[in-house]
Amino acid sequence: MVSTGGNAGWNEDAEHPATRFAADCALQLDVCNSLLAVADALPAGLNVKTLEVLSKLTPVTWTSHLALQNEAIIPLIVRRQEQPEAFLARFDPFARQHIEISSLNDELVDFFRAISGGERVENNMIGYLIRSVADRRREHVEWERVLLGPLLPQTLAPAERRMFMEWSAANPWPYDDFKRLSISNLN
Repeated sequence: MVSTGGNAGWNEDAEHPATRFAADCALQLDVCNSLLAVADALPAGLNVKTLEVLSKLTPVTWTSHLALQNEAIIPLIVRRQEQPEAFLARFDPFARQHIEISSLNDELVDFFRAISGGERVENNMIGYLIRSVADRRREHVEWERVLLGPLLPQTLAPAERRMFMEWSAANPWPYDDFKRLSISNLN
């Protein structure tokens, strides 16, 4: 038996939302580690190739995270709640955080693209922004892992499994190669 993100005793099952949830959490944290590695390299210099990769990776992985949460994980959990409205109200702060982090990601990507294009940017300012994005994203993902992970059902009804498989087929894993290769050493 392979543990999937704190759900001890579950078999790793690529057709189960808990597996994708655990993999998404790990990918989000790996993106955070990569961002922090860039911030740690300051003020010595910025690797333009790394910034180009991160300017693509940061929004794509976040968009994938949002889709997984909003279209697969939350609806699956809500279906099993006796009071779905009360359950959803508890997670309003996550929705606000999704918007805030999306905005910070956009700002960071704009800075990365400007730097890649040859513009000079204050190292303290870019370092602060990078750390802010990484810290907010990490904190958010850790809370989701703690609060949502245990709520994922261990057993899916056939209709739930079919629904997740259809969603998963329509939403492939972003950057499949990163499942096998850590991106934390880009810098």
